[in-house]
Amino acid sequence: MTCYAKWPHETVIVADGLYGLGKFPDEPNTADNLGEWYTSPVVKWARLALPETILWFWCPEVGWAEVHSVLKMHGWRYNATHVWDKGVGHVAGNCNGDTIRGFPDVTEICVQYARDTQLATEDGEALSMKQWLRHERQEICATVCDA
Repeated sequence: MTCYAKWPHETVIVADGLYGLGKFPDEPNTADNLGEWYTSPVVKWARLALPETILWFWCPEVGWAEVHSVLKMHGWRYNATHVWDKGVGHVAGNCNGDTIRGFPDVTEICVQYARDTQLATEDGEALSMKQWLRHERQEICATVCDA
């Protein structure tokens, strides 16, 4: 978080942070408050993003369920979900007496978001990029036709 102020405006942001699975030191055991935890980073990502910025958000399914509304609230538009099948080798390398008692986590998701870009007209009306381009074209045509 302290480095964000030094970042240039980027076209790609890759987030692979807290998952809420309790598998690493100091990681929460549940994803219940991940939306709250991610709010500050999401606000900063939105501030640093360009209209063409893509966000790749790595997480388990339950983590994404908790964070999606925060991303949406701050201008990130959902594009797609990609599932990484880690395979049976991942199970063997991450298995112990506690984890073997349940189904192993063999997948992870990477959710892709884009900026929901808004551009303003001369009178301050906020429009999507497509609406803005259409508006500008109509303004130009009206000016040329009146001349």
